[in-house]
Amino acid sequence: MKEKEGIENPIEWYNDFWTDKKNGFSLWFTGGWLIGIVALNLIALGIITMKIVSPESIFNNYIFISSGVISYLICYFLVFKNDQYLKYFKEFENWSPSKRRTKTLTSIGFILSVIALFFISLLYF
Repeated sequence: MKEKEGIENPIEWYNDFWTDKKNGFSLWFTGGWLIGIVALNLIALGIITMKIVSPESIFNNYIFISSGVISYLICYFLVFKNDQYLKYFKEFENWSPSKRRTKTLTSIGFILSVIALFFISLLYF
């Protein structure tokens, strides 16, 4: 790898690529998931609201696009702007293992409930 890419220590390069707290690939991956979860939540709530307020209305593509843009803006201003997530990382490092486990299970439950809400909104509304 040194001749081809100019990288001295490939293990260190891979670790920086995946786990760098400032620009690592895992950060971008989880950022995409965060935007997706918020967008699914907005779409599901939008479908339910539109069907309750006006049952004959149709959910068009512009609502999907605007939900995606709004979810990106929410995530940008609350998490990514001025590297706000780095403050969250410092707070997370001080958690005890039991608190980490509890918060991880709560996060997984929230994600599953958002996915369930999305499919329920598609099936029943």
